[in-house]
Formats: sequence, C-alpha cells, structure tokens
Amino acid sequence: MASRVALLRFPTAAGFNRNVILFSLLLILSMYVNLAKIVLGSRYYMLIMDGAILLLAIKMAASRVMRHQRFTVLEILAGLFLLVGVAELFNPNVPSLLVGIEGFRRIMFQMLAIFIGAGVVRRREDLIHVGKLIAIGSLPVLLYGVKQFYHLSELDYRIIESNTAALETWVLFGKVRAFGTFNGPFHLGLFSGMAFWIAVALYVETRNKLCIVVAVTAVMACLASLTRSSAVALFVSFPLVLFYAFKSRWVRVVCVTVAVGVLATAFTFAVRSEYREADLFYETILSFRRLMEDNRLVSRYEGYERGLDAVRSNPFGLGMGSSADAMEYHFEPRQKVHITSHNILLRIAVETGWLGLLLFLGILAQIALTVRSLEKSGDPVLAIMLLGPLAIVLITGIGGSTIGAYPVNLLFWSLCGLTAGYSELVKAGERCPRPST
Repeated sequence: MASRVALLRFPTAAGFNRNVILFSLLLILSMYVNLAKIVLGSRYYMLIMDGAILLLAIKMAASRVMRHQRFTVLEILAGLFLLVGVAELFNPNVPSLLVGIEGFRRIMFQMLAIFIGAGVVRRREDLIHVGKLIAIGSLPVLLYGVKQFYHLSELDYRIIESNTAALETWVLFGKVRAFGTFNGPFHLGLFSGMAFWIAVALYVETRNKLCIVVAVTAVMACLASLTRSSAVALFVSFPLVLFYAFKSRWVRVVCVTVAVGVLATAFTFAVRSEYREADLFYETILSFRRLMEDNRLVSRYEGYERGLDAVRSNPFGLGMGSSADAMEYHFEPRQKVHITSHNILLRIAVETGWLGLLLFLGILAQIALTVRSLEKSGDPVLAIMLLGPLAIVLITGIGGSTIGAYPVNLLFWSLCGLTAGYSELVKAGERCPRPST
C-alpha cells in the first residue's frame, strides 16, 4: 500500500509546480478527448484542447522572454520547423487554407508542447510527476483496448464510423483491431509502446509494482491492436534502450532480456494456439516470406516510389497535408498531388521539402543529444523515459508517419520539451542530477 501511495504522491508547499500539474491534466485529457467528440457529437471538442495547448505555449514562451531566459536548442529548431510549416500553408498544391491548417495541425501543431515542457520544468521531480500522471491516466485506455480484442461495444462502432480512415485500416485477418479511445489501431499501438517505456522508467525510479501492471497491460494492448510495426518496435527497443541506459550493468540487462524473451515466447505460443488471428499476426512477423507478400506492405511500395519522385521534383515541398493519412479526398478531387508516404521522414520531405527535412533531422539529433546528456549525468531513469518513446516513434516510423498520430505526438513532444528543459538546468548547475540508481 505504501508503494502505491508513493506513486500518487505530489509535491507540496515550496515544491508545488502549478504549471506542471496543469500541463499533466491536459495530457491526460488528450487521451480521452476523442470520446467527447463521439458522445457529444462534435469534433470541436478537439479544437478546445488545441486552444488550451496554444494558450499555454504562448504563456510559457512569453514569461520566459520577459524573464530574459534563453530558449533551448531544441526549441529554436522546433520554432524554425514550425515557421517552414506556416509557409507551406500557402503552397500552390494545397487546395485551401483550411486544408493546409488541418495538415499543419496533424503533423506540426502538437510540437508546441516542446515549448510548454521546457518552460514548466523546474526540477527533476517535475518530470517524474508528469510520468506518473501519464502512466495512471493511460491504464484505463490500455485496458479498454484489451477489452476491444474480445468484445466491441456500440460506442466502439461509433468511433469507427466517425473516422475517415478506410475500413481495411480497422480489420486484419478478419478481425476488428483494438484502438482504445483513439482514431485507429495504429494510434493505440504507438501509445502502448510509449506507455510501456514510461512505466519501465517509473519502475526503475520507484520499484512500484503498479508500474509493472501498466507495462504488461501496455504490451497486451499493443498486441490487441494487431499493429505489427508497433509490436516489432516494442520488441526491438527493449534490449536497445536498456543496454544504453545501463551500460555498466550489461550482465543484468542480458538476464532480464532473456527472461522477458522466454516469457514472451511462452505467451506467444499460448495465444497462437487459442486465437487464429493472433497466429496469423505472429506468422507475418516471424516469416520473412509472408511479410514480403503481405498486401498491406506491398501496396506501400508505390507510395514510397511516388514520394521519392515528388521530393526530387519538388525540393520546396508540396504543402501541408499533401502526405497526411486520410486527407487525399481534399486533394484528388481538385487535381492536387497527394501521396500517402507511410514513412515519417518521407512525409516530412514531401510536405515541407528539403529544408523542413533538414530541420526535422536536426530536431531528432538534438533529442538524441539530450538522451546522451541525461545518461552521462548518471540519470538512467530520465534517459529511458525519453529514449524509449524515441525508439518507438522512429522504428514504427519506418512504415508509418508516426508524428501525425494524436495524442501520441502530443505526449512525445511533451517528454522531449520536459527533458530538454531539465537538461539545460543541469548544465547551468541550477539543479543537480540524481545519482545513478
């Protein structure tokens, strides 16, 4: 009981950070706002969340300017990237300003969370408290996704019907894929991976068994989504992240990895014998031949080819939304070019051109430098909390445009901003890093 209380404990008195609590609540609401759209019958509830993020970002940036506080390198790169996105709203290929704004909202707008995160963090405990709230808030979503694997309710069908994605997106091997409270199975798969790594980081920090519950549930929700790229990302990222964060304890990491591998193998055999769709799911992952013959993968080759041709012939990009998932119905009727890229870097290049791609690669490089800074300062917990989600986003991004998946993109950029802001505090000597655990 004491450990559970510790997980829920918040700072009091001088340690209370009102902006961190407000930001955390917005992140939790983002996990459930899609339900408000369905239940209350209006998508404008999504815009309320966007408005809150915009206002908080302006507030934090303005207060830092007034206090003459410098911005992090990550914020500067993100700001330049956002400016490129604004310019791409007026690309001749964009059918209308409203379409461009929708494309901007999907791929770039949530990056404002970088400015909020970097602005609200004051000490290491702020990051831990945000992680705790995300983990606790994510558990009902993950459980709901697991439930959908076994039973779909009327509300679940309403979520599917309200979405613009094609029907085949929701079905694999003849079974409706779990999607939680989000706009699709891909979103749940990504979210599960992010929740998993936040829970792992918190377990290293607190040794709280509730973190194990969140991590295990995240794995189950990821599998329930039948999203192969997310399952592969989770599997591949596990040893990579742990080996990096605990280089000096590689023997223990090997033992943990082997133990988890044995349990995962036993679980896989049990599930495959019980569910036909699960057997097919694992078969397409484990069999290279089956994977290469899969229609969903083969159909993406054309998109890759068209996307590369578009980048070569349009160095300044095709404008916001021109490579966004499920936005082709805005472009094609007006004889505008739209390419579903199914790749994070290709999507950036198609929409924002070479300049946007270079800035985005700079952002990723700066995030990687933040991970290295945290690891070198002897803080594996925060290194895991950032590197884990980064690995999930990049590995999954090979076959999908991950940064357009709301609210995963909002959570990811929030963690990037928080850790970048804290890393700057450590460098400035304002807050001493926590000793290695």
